[in-house]
Amino acid sequence: MVKLGRPVIIVAVTVIAVAAVMGLPQVRMAIGQVGEGSSSSEVVVTATPGLVTSSGGSKTSYTGSAEIDMLGKVVDVRFDRSNNSTMSRYVIYGPGSDSYLTIDRGTSVTCGDCVGCGSYPLLIEITSAEDFPDAPEGTGIVAAYDCTGYRGNNVCSHVTFGKPVLLLLKYDSVELPDGTSSVFIARYNPDNGEWEPLPPGPDIMSVLGEVTALINQFSTFAVIAEIGQPVTPEPEIPLPSEPEPPPSPAYFVASGLNINASRDVTGVGNITFVVTEGESVEISANVANNGGQSGEYHAVLKINGETESIRDITMAPGQSQELIFNVTDLKPGTYNVQIDDMTTEFTVTRWTNYPLITGIATASGLSAWAIWYFLRRRRMKP
Repeated sequence: MVKLGRPVIIVAVTVIAVAAVMGLPQVRMAIGQVGEGSSSSEVVVTATPGLVTSSGGSKTSYTGSAEIDMLGKVVDVRFDRSNNSTMSRYVIYGPGSDSYLTIDRGTSVTCGDCVGCGSYPLLIEITSAEDFPDAPEGTGIVAAYDCTGYRGNNVCSHVTFGKPVLLLLKYDSVELPDGTSSVFIARYNPDNGEWEPLPPGPDIMSVLGEVTALINQFSTFAVIAEIGQPVTPEPEIPLPSEPEPPPSPAYFVASGLNINASRDVTGVGNITFVVTEGESVEISANVANNGGQSGEYHAVLKINGETESIRDITMAPGQSQELIFNVTDLKPGTYNVQIDDMTTEFTVTRWTNYPLITGIATASGLSAWAIWYFLRRRRMKP
């Protein structure tokens, strides 16, 4: 086995330093001495700067939401903001599922006196009424409820539905007055000061303790017991039902442009020769389809105004996806990145420890000269 002297180790370190300056791949090297074991060291550092920019421009979603408080139980309802219509069919139960309100998909809900005037209410409250007008002669009020809509701090004069909604209320049959012949729901009309019977819900079997009604406009409602001969309430003529709107087209929103840049260190042990940052980057962004139909999104990555990569993805309604692009072999400099309307930039740098490399090279040269001189002197001795 050949023993390695200190000059040979210095020369080996010099070779690694020169390779680093020339941009060659990292060199792994084991240095040791006989009898003392051997050791090797490799340093690889990876950093994630996490540069994040927000999307440029502003894009507004077509959807909104409102809360419906059914006797203390709150449900979130999604709306198409372009026509104030519900985006799904909702069955909103009260506590214990004793009562419920059914709103069909595509039903416009308006904070105002008519369909199409104003916006949808942000909050609808259905609460037990403590103060209400007297029942008509020959009837008795079993229970009463206030139905109120709010738009921010403003109270809606009316909450109007484009399609009739179904209201089911439960009552305690023990509280019915003697001689009750029928039970129905009536709406109080403040314009004429009268209770107006509402038509019952279709295809729903009448059950003692339950009563239904079709509603076009919210007000104060009451479960009214008819005493004596049953009187069939005259049904209200419901407003013409609106045709169900077609789903909105695909609508893509890009956000969260992010860049993760590499950081490479070349050296031996704790000795650093070259540090390169940003030579390769991972560029990512999020894309969501906020429309009502599937569609294809055409993603274009541009660097310094030039198209670097193109990707086409098909997305279903409500789907979101992360786009990832990898770019390598970048030269030192500043780069501008663009995806859709989002832009950001990053910088590629390369630092070389020239003083250390020069010192090692000089020391190696002197050591090599000293070895040559020493060997030459030994040969010259008689």
